[in-house]
Amino acid sequence: MALELNGTTGVSLVQDGVITDANLPAGSVLQVVQAYKNDAFTTTSNSETDITGLSVTITPSSASSKILVMTTVHWSSASSSNGQLRVRRNGTLIANGTSGTVGNGFSMANQGVTDSRLVMPSNIVFLDAPSTTSATTYKVAMDQDGSVLFAVNRRANNTEFGMSSHITVMEIAG
Repeated sequence: MALELNGTTGVSLVQDGVITDANLPAGSVLQVVQAYKNDAFTTTSNSETDITGLSVTITPSSASSKILVMTTVHWSSASSSNGQLRVRRNGTLIANGTSGTVGNGFSMANQGVTDSRLVMPSNIVFLDAPSTTSATTYKVAMDQDGSVLFAVNRRANNTEFGMSSHITVMEIAG
């Protein structure tokens, strides 16, 4: 015999709008925003430079929400130089490491990496607590201690590319 669900069998339908963000338990994913970059970006600047296309804006539904920030950047350096990735929330540095020879951020290279044909992945995963319900922008930037060519999504020694990078943010219920 086939089972018939019609409201008289003790099963109720969930109406649209009944389950809201406020009804979900802490740790639930409320929304996801991603920027995906598959074109190349290069810089020779020795000051912090935003990586074009690696920026997202999310509007948290609650001030108690956390934002899980995840980035993967594929990069290459034309010669030996220290570099780093940085993530900023509305211009404020977050997910920063300890100060060192190249400042705060996550190290991307060391003096031993000199093969400009090598494309390396660097990742940052950070749980942020912005304490706001206003639109919040997260950007990925790179910095270096020299002025050599740093390339994203391609080899530094030529224009060959085919890699991709991304920044993904998730609102997590607090």
